[in-house]
Amino acid sequence: MSSKPPFQESNALPGFDFNVVGDTNLDLLLYGLAEELPTEQELIADGMALQLGGSGAITAHNLAALGNSVGFVSLMAHDELGHLCRQELVAPNVDLSRCVHHANAQTGVTVLLQHELRRHMFTYAGATFDLQACDLDIDYLSRARHFHLSSYYLQRDSRRTSPSYWRT
Repeated sequence: MSSKPPFQESNALPGFDFNVVGDTNLDLLLYGLAEELPTEQELIADGMALQLGGSGAITAHNLAALGNSVGFVSLMAHDELGHLCRQELVAPNVDLSRCVHHANAQTGVTVLLQHELRRHMFTYAGATFDLQACDLDIDYLSRARHFHLSSYYLQRDSRRTSPSYWRT
């Protein structure tokens, strides 16, 4: 009797515990800013962090870091920020083999101004808007025990190009 789960036995495509489709960007977090932000004045933060962002990328990364096998599909830009995102995702063994690459795409960035009780968030979505339904390899996605679609509201072109039954 085979020890492989049935979902891994078809064709040469790998099977995963999870397949995630979603956004990839970098988060720039700034700490120690005043609650009220005046305009036309340089404000000085007392701390910062730069880390993997995007709900889809964070979900894929964390599931893999917990020991799950994870496939991830996102539109990944060929810029320096995209390179940083790929490094963070590859480290816990997230499979990026079905990510889509567009030559002119830019990696999105979210700037989070973290206050004591709340935060401001400013996002440049970048490539997140450009992933289309036709970019998704349904055979690949169907070989997982669980499928997670992340930040669909940000997937502007996926919503526009998806089959009508996805939109109901």
